[in-house]
Amino acid sequence: QKLTWSESEQKFRLSPTQPYESPETNDLVNSITDLGMIQFLFEKCITASEVLGVDKDKRTQWRYVLDHLWDAPIDFVKGVGEVYRLGYRTDGSIYPDRDDHGSWLAHFSANTSLVFPASVIGLYNVGTREFAAAARIIDHHPDEKNAITPNAIVAARLGKGDHALRIVTNTIRRLQHFPNGLFYNL
Repeated sequence: QKLTWSESEQKFRLSPTQPYESPETNDLVNSITDLGMIQFLFEKCITASEVLGVDKDKRTQWRYVLDHLWDAPIDFVKGVGEVYRLGYRTDGSIYPDRDDHGSWLAHFSANTSLVFPASVIGLYNVGTREFAAAARIIDHHPDEKNAITPNAIVAARLGKGDHALRIVTNTIRRLQHFPNGLFYNL
């Protein structure tokens, strides 16, 4: 009920929206977080509906929405390649601003939400543009930007076990400050 139809794009839109861990903005259109969660939840609702033999009409509606969602915000970063961004501004430009300095990596990996928690991208997508865009974020994420990030989970879901271990080890080294295992976010 929150989605609106764009006649010109022939796709649904969601506005205002805010990507995961991005308190600096709540006025975007079509965030990557909402895209991933709608895709994940509607697919699960369709499957549950089929298993239970209920809501056949809703299944048709859910499938229609899934077939007409907005495109994920993918953008090119010099020296890296295509990566996911967080969403779109009302004028259609991609958020955050384009730069070649890596600030696209410092968003606590909201731009990997299609991998986790949404499970829209995973090992079943190896070799696709979408898989590569998510993997580049993990491959280029700076070690010092690791608080509140699911990067170890994302790396594991993309089949990068050695990378996941490096991220976990780095997180412990940088954040664990107490002998009981507790850490703080600095």
